[in-house]
Amino acid sequence: DLRVRTHYAAAQLVHHHSQGCKGEDLIVRTHESIAKILLGITLAQESPKHAYLVAQGLHLYWNCGRILYRSGVYQELLPSLGQVLRAMEAMDYKVYPERLLWYLRAAVCWTMVGKAQDANAMLTKASELAAKFVPDMKSSVFRVQVAVSKLQANPKLKADANTAVLRGILGVQTVASGMAKDSTAIEAELS
Repeated sequence: DLRVRTHYAAAQLVHHHSQGCKGEDLIVRTHESIAKILLGITLAQESPKHAYLVAQGLHLYWNCGRILYRSGVYQELLPSLGQVLRAMEAMDYKVYPERLLWYLRAAVCWTMVGKAQDANAMLTKASELAAKFVPDMKSSVFRVQVAVSKLQANPKLKADANTAVLRGILGVQTVASGMAKDSTAIEAELS
């Protein structure tokens, strides 16, 4: 318990000192912080009574590592993200909305580095989890699926058809969310 918390505290200290860093220095310090968190998660996994420390490590990982969750550096997050997902699944993490967000984050990372097959597998997991446990988040899964399908080449759809489908989805979501000022015009266009 104390060893795990020590690694987490050290990770937070490294993360705190990385504030203001840029470029390669920021990436290196973030990796140092993540390495300490992963060590803590690994130690916490040794005992079932420390499952709460694994969950705490997941939160800490995101707080320290999310700086790498952006264009151009997604690939820096992937090696450690896989270990975090395995840890979450090994402990059968029951906070389903958070678990779903982890799957969506992984799908986005894999998509952005060109690993479409891994992204699709993760989106399938996310879709199944949403259907079974968190139906309120199905729209989040759907949005990521649409974005991923837009980023991946799909030879079965012509560009015109793809654009029309996406415009229709955007229109429906705009009307459903109440963001449209003139929803009757959009509804008329969609019908």
